[in-house]
This record gives sequence, C-alpha cells and structure tokens, in this order.
Amino acid sequence: MLLSSTEPAAAFCRTRTCVPVECDPGSTSCISRRCQLDARGCVAEGAVSYYALPCLSFAIDGGSAARVGITHQQFLEIVEAAFTRWSSVDCPGGGKPGFLTATAGVVEVAGNHFCSAVPEANLGVWTFPEKWTHPSSSVGFTTLWLGGAGNVLDADVELNADWFGGRAGELTSVLLTVATHEAGHVLGIDHSQESSALMAAAYSDGLMTDRNLGPDDVDAICTLYPPASSQLRCPAPIVRDEGLDPSACRAAVDDGAGCSFEAPVRASQLVFAAVVLVAALALKRRRS
Repeated sequence: MLLSSTEPAAAFCRTRTCVPVECDPGSTSCISRRCQLDARGCVAEGAVSYYALPCLSFAIDGGSAARVGITHQQFLEIVEAAFTRWSSVDCPGGGKPGFLTATAGVVEVAGNHFCSAVPEANLGVWTFPEKWTHPSSSVGFTTLWLGGAGNVLDADVELNADWFGGRAGELTSVLLTVATHEAGHVLGIDHSQESSALMAAAYSDGLMTDRNLGPDDVDAICTLYPPASSQLRCPAPIVRDEGLDPSACRAAVDDGAGCSFEAPVRASQLVFAAVVLVAALALKRRRS
C-alpha cells in the first residue's frame, strides 16, 4: 500500500490525513487550515490513506434511489459497475489491481454516520439523502473516516438528488461517471492534475457522459493496489445497526457494549460542483 510509483510524471494525488480546510466567507464556525503541497499541487503532509485489508465493502440506501427515478437495484448495479471499472483495468506489467469489493446489498441508513464506539460495525453506504446539507452546486460528497495512521475506517458517499433530477435522458451514464469518480475517492485517490483523467479536478459538463478511465487513473489504481501475487480472499461484509443508525450507536455506549476509540480524521471530498456548463471538482476536507 506504500506509495512507490516508478512513474515520476504521474499526476494523481493520494488522500492523506492532513486535512486542508477552506472556510466559506463569513463563516464563524470554520477554522481555515492549509497543508504542505508538493510540486504537483498534491497534499504532501500527513499519512497516506490505506485499507488494513485489500477488501472494500459497501451498501446502498435502497429507500433513497426513488428520489432520482431509479430502483434500488439499478442504484446498486451502477455502484457495482463503478468499482468494477477500477478493479478490471490492466496494470502495466500485467495483472489487475490487487483489491476486492463486496456488496452488503440494500440497507436503510440514517444519514452520513460513523460509530466510533463500535468501529467494526461501520459500513460504507451510498445514498441520495433527503436533505442535501452540502453546497447546492455540488453533485457528490465522499467522506473518508481515517485513523491517525491513515487507515480507512469507513467511507460514505452522498449524491445530490436535486442535481440528478433534471437529467432523465442521460441519468445512467452521468451517474456512472460520478459514481466512478466517487469510488476513486473511496479507494484513496485524490484529484489528479491531469485534465484527461477521470479523477481530474474539473471537466466540462458535456464530458460527464461516457467518460472513461485515463492513463493517469490506471497509474493511480495500480500504484495504490499492485496486482496480487496470489488469489485474494475477503470476509463477507458485516451489517450492524450501530453502523447505520446513530441512535443504535448511542445505545451501544449506554449499554456498555462500546469501547474507547480514538476520534478519526474526517476527510471529506467535495466533488462535481457543477456551475453553468462546467462540472468543477473542488477538494474540501474537514476535521471533526
């Protein structure tokens, strides 16, 4: 999982535990923070994100899919297809990226949630929340919950139902592009400095349909997850109420079932801030 790319010209960035924050004008609750950047503009401070095992599990909030006019099965298939686009690339030198994804299927979730009292109960959930609490121009919001060493504890993705609502004719294609970009963030890839990359920080609205992974995206996924030398095996995803419902998490603490756990770094990536004819992807992280 260590960053050891032999391609010095690679433009992709890694997600790190240093959390740059840019406050909105007039904000009284936000503290600006800057992180050291390298020559490419990537955050160079803090530990890089990683998964303790090359096994990623996720679920979709089935009750939310109807907000954009699709079924929960269609929503699930699109997210699965997004991860498959990353896992099926041909890495330089042969082989596929060394990670596996497994779906826990359809769940009901009460918002973007991390249960620090029962960390093993957390599950990455994709949802179209009923109330969009992020900037109205944004299309997706991926939150990585990181331990102090950079280990990924949870990864939740929110999608803006209002933004997708007016795209009936191209909904599936655009949603796949957005989901693939978000899946890249879930996998630990920050924005790319290469304009042709799917993980680029901005590209025109017209290029949101049928957009494919570029060479820099392939470099990124194959560097973060080098092809495995043996067959990977992963445990089945665990679904527990504590990881889906804040009230169940609080109940676990009240019952003494929870344990003391270091507060994680919350690395939130604001992506696809669509303005007029441009889909501008802006990095925004917060520490909580």
